[in-house]
Amino acid sequence: MSNRFLKIFFCIVASLILSACATKPLPPKGEVLPQISLNDTAGKWYEIGAVPKLYTDCFCSYAVYKPEQDFVKASSYCRQKSVTGPERSADVLFYPIKGSHNARYVVKFNWLFSGDFWIVYVDEQDNTAIIATPNKKHFWMIARTPTVSKQTYQKMYEFLQQKGYPVSKIRLTDQSCWVKKTG
Repeated sequence: MSNRFLKIFFCIVASLILSACATKPLPPKGEVLPQISLNDTAGKWYEIGAVPKLYTDCFCSYAVYKPEQDFVKASSYCRQKSVTGPERSADVLFYPIKGSHNARYVVKFNWLFSGDFWIVYVDEQDNTAIIATPNKKHFWMIARTPTVSKQTYQKMYEFLQQKGYPVSKIRLTDQSCWVKKTG
């Protein structure tokens, strides 16, 4: 598998916005959020944990989202192979599905690849979110900060567990390059 494909795929790991094909019916009520403001997705989001489609060998993963008129541009970054490894980046575009109120997106990686992702959880303060594939096999836990409290993580974990996601497969993301050492 090419390094470029892994870089491109990494973008969805830190993605705040989920997508789905326009030809698919809207999911049952409660499977995605009823409405998302594109402006609420703007800014930097860090990956906390995931069950990704591919292991990307990334550390210190984050994405920066910039809403445009008809889409959201996501620029994803990570350190490859270690917290001190070289930084890799990739850009993807998220196109909202008509009628999904910005909770589902078609994600275009390049002219060959696209993916279906949904926003299934956002906390009340818009500080944490979960994006997932429609089949519930893969998901990404993201936050506005590189780490979250145990209580916040537990809340996200329990949400995923109650909704039937494979929580036993969660791979926590090493964000130690962002955490200041004390002592």
